[in-house]
Amino acid sequence: MSLPASTIASRLMVKARLRHLQVLVKVAEYGSIQRAATAIGLTQPTTTTVLADLETLLDCELFQRHARGVRPTQIGRHLIPIARKLLDGMQELASVASAMSSTASSVVRVAAISSAI
Repeated sequence: MSLPASTIASRLMVKARLRHLQVLVKVAEYGSIQRAATAIGLTQPTTTTVLADLETLLDCELFQRHARGVRPTQIGRHLIPIARKLLDGMQELASVASAMSSTASSVVRVAAISSAI
């Protein structure tokens, strides 16, 4: 039975982590849970668990497992670009926060009387 979008959204807001999205994208990129795990710096069992958690949260299968790795399911193919956008947004957020925090936090105005200049 399919869950309503509001239920899935609530689950994601409460339980999802950026690690879930990172695993989804990396597994899709590498076509292998083991290679994705290595790229992320996790163990294969941890990566498998994170992926299984995400599939539970979304109430769907994201990848078809086969002898040579994994292949995204139809829903996985639709969700992977969205996950990439979210991760790109987080990177942009970090860049802006870093740039803004390294600049002055107040404005300094310099004024002079033109005859004095």
